[in-house]
Amino acid sequence: MLFSLIISLTALVAIVLAIFNYNKQNNAIYISLFLLIFSLYGLTHYVTVNLRDVYWGAIFYINFTPIYLLVGPIIFLYARQNLHPRKKLNKYDLVHLIPFVLDLIGISGYLFSSFESKQELIQSLYNSPSDFRTTEFHLFFHPL
Repeated sequence: MLFSLIISLTALVAIVLAIFNYNKQNNAIYISLFLLIFSLYGLTHYVTVNLRDVYWGAIFYINFTPIYLLVGPIIFLYARQNLHPRKKLNKYDLVHLIPFVLDLIGISGYLFSSFESKQELIQSLYNSPSDFRTTEFHLFFHPL
């Protein structure tokens, strides 16, 4: 309960930060996105590990992993914008999105699978966690 409250407050702070500071300092959007992704990551772990609810696990498990890979580029852009305020985004900044795109392509089969099959996968992982190593949900990478 306390953990979900902390996650909710972090997301609320991120939204308030973005709304009230964007006009003063437009790179506040980067730190807000970082906090939102951090909150989503925490919520995903809370739902899949602590609650062990199949319905919510099917929603949060694997579906948002490409978004988690945006944390690095967001912090890079935030730091660069603070050090060089006049520097604008350019086409070379898209290189930082390669892991996001690869992971999005890699889990596309899972993303477009039915919700029932996602629930079956989550239920089987909750029943037997050792089956995680044999689960195929990514095109390029496999669990160790």
